[in-house]
Amino acid sequence: MEEKKFYATPRSGGVEAQQAPAVPAMIVAGWDPTDKLYHVLNLGCLVEPQILAEAAHTVDKVDSRNARVTASLSSSSGQGGAIGDKLTKEIAVPTGEVWFVNRFGVAGTAQQPNGRVKYNLQISPWPKTDITPKTYMDEDVVLPDADTDIYDLASPGELGAELRVVGGDKVTLVAVTTAAFTSGETQDCTLTLYGRKGKKIL
Repeated sequence: MEEKKFYATPRSGGVEAQQAPAVPAMIVAGWDPTDKLYHVLNLGCLVEPQILAEAAHTVDKVDSRNARVTASLSSSSGQGGAIGDKLTKEIAVPTGEVWFVNRFGVAGTAQQPNGRVKYNLQISPWPKTDITPKTYMDEDVVLPDADTDIYDLASPGELGAELRVVGGDKVTLVAVTTAAFTSGETQDCTLTLYGRKGKKIL
């Protein structure tokens, strides 16, 4: 014989028993005896512990082997030969993975006599301005001359924490020419992410 389950619903003068619908269910509210009211469960309280669990289980490193891109600027048309030329390179988190990034590194090769470059980073999950992802820096930064800029994301003035990005999210390097390159000049702008891959739960 098929077992039937029943639940109670309020009704004037008493409680009416009805057959429960055959769908999955979970508690979404609870009774608080202190104020004698039902309160809706904040589902965010269930999500946060899972994010902490993801971060606690490291399955791999994130570094130059799986999170590095380079924009190469030169005198070629659209590649740095004119002021305002812009090159973009993306680092995409693979489907099914979650990364916890603790540092950005942006490196520049030796500066050329004429060509000059500035850079910025875009974080795809962040709010957009019109349709453009929000940049990490509030203004473009001069590319270092044969050196590397390091951004420690957990430091005060940065994020104060690691950056969590999941499958499909992108960190984009944007290199912009501020003084045109002439024939034979080239300069590379390289972005590397550092951190770890967590155990994907959410």
